[in-house]
Amino acid sequence: TLCAVTQASLAADFSRVRPERAGMSSERLERLDAVLKSYVDSGQVAGQVAMVLRKGRVVYSM
Repeated sequence: TLCAVTQASLAADFSRVRPERAGMSSERLERLDAVLKSYVDSGQVAGQVAMVLRKGRVVYSM
């Protein structure tokens, strides 16, 4: 189990942008959906929540 939360992240208002605007690939980030879903489907985890930030902006969330 990995959980990383900081006080700053709880108070922050992160804006969402297309991954390419932050220098990341939409196609590669979309691969996370299948990987994370496979963990739930196989029973390895009961559920999951994911968020990727780059340069202070949300580029992926599930």
